[in-house]
Amino acid sequence: MTMHEYSIIQALVDSVGAAVVKTGADCADGAEVRHIRIEIGDLAGVDIGLLTTAYEVFRFGTICAHATLEITPVRAQWACPRCDGIIARDSVLQCPVCRVPATLTRGDEIVLARVELAVPGPDEADTTGRAAAVSAEKPDSIPVTASGRI
Repeated sequence: MTMHEYSIIQALVDSVGAAVVKTGADCADGAEVRHIRIEIGDLAGVDIGLLTTAYEVFRFGTICAHATLEITPVRAQWACPRCDGIIARDSVLQCPVCRVPATLTRGDEIVLARVELAVPGPDEADTTGRAAAVSAEKPDSIPVTASGRI
Protein backbone atom coordinates (compact mmCIF):
# COMPACT_ATOMS: atom_id res chain seq x y z
CA MET A 1 0.00 0.00 0.00
CA THR A 2 1.29 3.44 -0.87
CA MET A 3 0.82 6.87 0.63
CA HIS A 4 -1.19 7.69 -2.50
CA GLU A 5 -4.15 5.57 -1.38
CA TYR A 6 -3.95 6.86 2.19
CA SER A 7 -3.99 10.48 1.00
CA ILE A 8 -7.06 9.73 -1.14
CA ILE A 9 -8.80 8.16 1.86
CA GLN A 10 -7.88 11.16 4.04
CA ALA A 11 -9.42 13.46 1.43
CA LEU A 12 -12.49 11.18 1.29
CA VAL A 13 -12.97 11.30 5.08
CA ASP A 14 -12.58 15.10 5.00
CA SER A 15 -15.17 15.34 2.20
CA VAL A 16 -17.61 13.11 4.10
CA GLY A 17 -17.17 15.28 7.19
CA ALA A 18 -17.89 18.43 5.16
CA ALA A 19 -20.99 16.81 3.61
CA VAL A 20 -22.31 15.82 7.05
CA VAL A 21 -21.74 19.33 8.43
CA LYS A 22 -23.81 20.75 5.55
CA THR A 23 -26.80 18.66 6.70
CA GLY A 24 -26.68 20.14 10.19
CA ALA A 25 -26.41 16.64 11.68
CA ASP A 26 -24.18 16.17 14.69
CA CYS A 27 -22.31 12.90 15.24
CA ALA A 28 -22.00 13.79 18.92
CA ASP A 29 -25.82 13.54 19.12
CA GLY A 30 -25.90 10.07 17.56
CA ALA A 31 -25.83 10.78 13.82
CA GLU A 32 -23.76 8.12 12.09
CA VAL A 33 -22.36 7.74 8.59
CA ARG A 34 -23.52 4.31 7.41
CA HIS A 35 -22.51 4.08 3.74
CA ILE A 36 -20.31 5.96 1.28
CA ARG A 37 -20.30 5.60 -2.50
CA ILE A 38 -17.46 6.94 -4.59
CA GLU A 39 -16.95 6.91 -8.34
CA ILE A 40 -13.46 6.24 -9.64
CA GLY A 41 -12.51 6.72 -13.27
CA ASP A 42 -10.51 4.16 -15.24
CA LEU A 43 -7.81 6.78 -15.78
CA ALA A 44 -7.70 8.12 -12.20
CA GLY A 45 -4.53 6.16 -11.46
CA VAL A 46 -6.00 4.41 -8.43
CA ASP A 47 -5.67 0.75 -7.52
CA ILE A 48 -9.16 -0.05 -6.21
CA GLY A 49 -7.92 -3.03 -4.15
CA LEU A 50 -5.30 -0.93 -2.39
CA LEU A 51 -7.80 1.89 -1.88
CA THR A 52 -10.28 -0.50 -0.27
CA THR A 53 -7.58 -1.83 2.06
CA ALA A 54 -6.49 1.71 2.95
CA TYR A 55 -10.10 2.59 3.78
CA GLU A 56 -10.50 -0.43 6.04
CA VAL A 57 -7.33 0.55 7.94
CA PHE A 58 -7.81 4.32 8.04
CA ARG A 59 -11.54 4.66 8.81
CA PHE A 60 -11.33 3.63 12.48
CA GLY A 61 -11.53 6.61 14.78
CA THR A 62 -13.01 8.81 12.02
CA ILE A 63 -16.51 9.88 11.05
CA CYS A 64 -16.47 6.89 8.67
CA ALA A 65 -15.71 4.29 11.36
CA HIS A 66 -18.97 2.37 10.81
CA ALA A 67 -19.53 3.20 7.14
CA THR A 68 -19.32 0.70 4.33
CA LEU A 69 -17.55 1.80 1.17
CA GLU A 70 -18.97 1.20 -2.29
CA ILE A 71 -16.80 1.94 -5.30
CA THR A 72 -18.39 2.48 -8.69
CA PRO A 73 -15.93 2.33 -11.60
CA VAL A 74 -16.36 4.96 -14.32
CA ARG A 75 -15.27 4.09 -17.85
CA ALA A 76 -13.21 6.62 -19.73
CA GLN A 77 -15.18 8.56 -22.33
CA TRP A 78 -13.89 10.82 -25.06
CA ALA A 79 -15.83 13.39 -27.10
CA CYS A 80 -15.36 15.96 -29.82
CA PRO A 81 -14.99 19.45 -28.31
CA ARG A 82 -16.64 20.98 -31.39
CA CYS A 83 -19.73 18.81 -32.07
CA ASP A 84 -19.90 16.93 -28.72
CA GLY A 85 -19.99 13.60 -30.57
CA ILE A 86 -18.90 10.64 -28.44
CA ILE A 87 -15.80 8.89 -29.74
CA ALA A 88 -16.14 5.10 -29.83
CA ARG A 89 -14.07 3.20 -27.31
CA ASP A 90 -10.78 1.82 -28.69
CA SER A 91 -10.90 4.05 -31.75
CA VAL A 92 -8.64 6.90 -32.89
CA LEU A 93 -9.06 9.81 -30.48
CA GLN A 94 -10.21 12.19 -33.18
CA CYS A 95 -13.72 13.14 -34.25
CA PRO A 96 -14.57 11.26 -37.45
CA VAL A 97 -16.80 14.17 -38.55
CA CYS A 98 -14.87 17.31 -37.50
CA ARG A 99 -11.38 15.82 -37.56
CA VAL A 100 -10.68 17.56 -34.25
CA PRO A 101 -8.71 15.79 -31.50
CA ALA A 102 -11.01 14.31 -28.86
CA THR A 103 -11.07 15.48 -25.25
CA LEU A 104 -11.55 13.31 -22.20
CA THR A 105 -15.04 13.98 -20.79
CA ARG A 106 -15.04 11.44 -17.97
CA GLY A 107 -12.95 8.66 -16.52
CA ASP A 108 -10.17 10.50 -14.70
CA GLU A 109 -12.22 11.52 -11.67
CA ILE A 110 -12.59 10.41 -8.07
CA VAL A 111 -15.97 11.67 -6.85
CA LEU A 112 -17.80 11.36 -3.56
CA ALA A 113 -21.21 10.50 -5.00
CA ARG A 114 -23.28 9.59 -1.94
CA VAL A 115 -23.15 9.57 1.84
CA GLU A 116 -25.86 7.80 3.82
CA LEU A 117 -26.35 9.17 7.29
CA ALA A 118 -28.48 7.67 10.07
CA VAL A 119 -29.91 10.29 12.39
CA PRO A 120 -31.80 9.42 15.57
CA GLY A 121 -35.24 10.97 15.98
CA PRO A 122 -35.89 13.71 18.54
CA ASP A 123 -37.41 11.26 21.05
CA GLU A 124 -34.54 8.80 20.90
CA ALA A 125 -32.12 9.03 23.77
CA ASP A 126 -29.63 6.57 22.32
CA THR A 127 -28.18 5.80 18.91
CA THR A 128 -29.65 2.31 18.68
CA GLY A 129 -32.99 3.64 17.47
CA ARG A 130 -34.29 4.21 14.00
CA ALA A 131 -33.34 7.05 11.71
CA ALA A 132 -35.45 10.17 11.67
CA ALA A 133 -35.75 10.25 7.89
CA VAL A 134 -35.58 7.74 5.07
CA SER A 135 -34.32 7.50 1.53
CA ALA A 136 -35.65 5.38 -1.28
CA GLU A 137 -32.55 3.20 -1.35
CA LYS A 138 -32.05 2.50 2.33
CA PRO A 139 -34.98 2.83 4.74
CA ASP A 140 -32.75 3.75 7.66
CA SER A 141 -30.69 6.53 6.13
CA ILE A 142 -30.65 10.04 4.82
CA PRO A 143 -28.90 10.49 1.49
CA VAL A 144 -26.35 13.26 1.42
CA THR A 145 -25.28 13.89 -2.13
CA ALA A 146 -21.95 15.54 -2.56
CA SER A 147 -20.86 16.58 -6.00
CA GLY A 148 -17.20 17.21 -6.10
CA ARG A 149 -13.91 15.64 -6.79
CA ILE A 150 -12.01 14.20 -3.90
